[in-house]
This record gives sequence, C-alpha cells and structure tokens, in this order.
Amino acid sequence: MQINAQIFTDFYTETCRLNSMQARFSLLNKYIQHLGFEGASYTVVPDFVLNNTFKKGPIFLVSDEFPYSFIDQYSTDRFDKIDFTISRIKANQFSTMDWKLYRNSTLLSDAEKNVLHIAEQDHGIINALSIPTMAGIKGVSGVSVISKDNDHSFGLLKKERQATLEAIIDVFHKNNLGFEDYFVKSFLSEFSDKEILILKHLASGRLMKNIKHETGISVSYAANILSDLRKKLGNATVNKIMYEIDYRYFD
Repeated sequence: MQINAQIFTDFYTETCRLNSMQARFSLLNKYIQHLGFEGASYTVVPDFVLNNTFKKGPIFLVSDEFPYSFIDQYSTDRFDKIDFTISRIKANQFSTMDWKLYRNSTLLSDAEKNVLHIAEQDHGIINALSIPTMAGIKGVSGVSVISKDNDHSFGLLKKERQATLEAIIDVFHKNNLGFEDYFVKSFLSEFSDKEILILKHLASGRLMKNIKHETGISVSYAANILSDLRKKLGNATVNKIMYEIDYRYFD
C-alpha cells in the first residue's frame, strides 16, 4: 500500500488552515469519502470515563453518514466497557482494526462480538475500520470509518486506500492535540455541586487544608466527598484526578 501524495498534501494544507476540531473533522470526513469510504466517527475517551460507573459513555464527533443510532446505543449501553478496539488501544496495539475480520476470528469474547453484531444487524454498519490515534495516561482516541461495500470490494478498497486513510487521520489527530477538553466537559454533569467544588479546588492546585476558606466545606467533609469521588473515578489517586481534570474545564 502506498500513500497518495497528492491527497495527503492537499489534506495537510487545508486542515492546517482550520482553527476548530469540528471544522477539521468535517474536512476529514470529506477526504474519507473522497477515498471511497462512507462516513466517520471520532472520539477521545478520557481514562476516568473508562474506569467509572457513569450512566453515559463516551461522546463522539459523527458525520451525517455514520449511523448515529449506533453511537447513541454505544453510549447508553456503555459499549466502551466491551469494545475490542478500546481494549487493544489501551494495550498499545496501534494497527488498523477491521471490525468484520475480528468478529469472524477467535480473538474476541462473545460480548465483544455481540457489539459488532448489533452494529451490523441493528444499525446497518456492513464494514468498518477503526484507526487508533492515542493511548496514554489521559485515555484513548481513534477514528472509525464505515463502508457499504461488500466484503470483496471493501478488501480492494483497503488495499488501495488504507495507507492514505491512515496518513490523513494521523495529521488530523496531531492537529487536534489540546482539544481533549471537548470530550471531558460533558461529563461534569455527572458530578454533584460539592464534588465540582472539590474537583475545581484540586484542579487549581490549592491545598485541601485550605478548602474551608475557599469553599465553605469542612476539611473532614471534603475528605469524605473526595473518597467517594476517587471510587467514582475508578479508585484514582488524587494526583491522577488533578492531572486528568484540568482547571479550564470549569470555565
């Protein structure tokens, strides 16, 4: 597989002129369709989202062509907990993943295969690829693209265009570093007002011993709330909470 240099150069030039993640995603989807795929979705999943019991799962940027009904069920039913792509990205496996090839293999659990079965049978996703873009202490991210081509045609499409697809997605990701807060802020609604006060206090770098003066919450009560917060966030350490939940999220 060779990268189409002209497509890559054109995408790089255009995306560098854009200032928002949403605009860059729209451009990415345009090029994905130009390559012969149908539509795309993109998500950054913070680590604290993967390790919690929140009611809702990750949020996505989704093109009009990508079945939003699947994204909605994915978030509502917390498919991120049994998503083979996420588990492999967390294990630092960065090769592109073909949903159907994995579903037909012996590598996945029945629960993981069931998510892919739901995607095809209930939401019409015939063929799809997931391209990892990030793994680390802050979480994982990736782009998924879909196609209505039959298996044979999809195989030919991958052979001819996958290298270029991966290259423009890499450019898209690198131009969006620093925009993770878009995917984090929506989860603040999962916290109570007092939890928000404590998170904001911690994120600002201030000491717990000064919390009563800053918030009116006693140190002992704040410690109890913080203990519950740590459990809610997957038994995260205080340092990890401070690292993952930035002060700017409360602006």
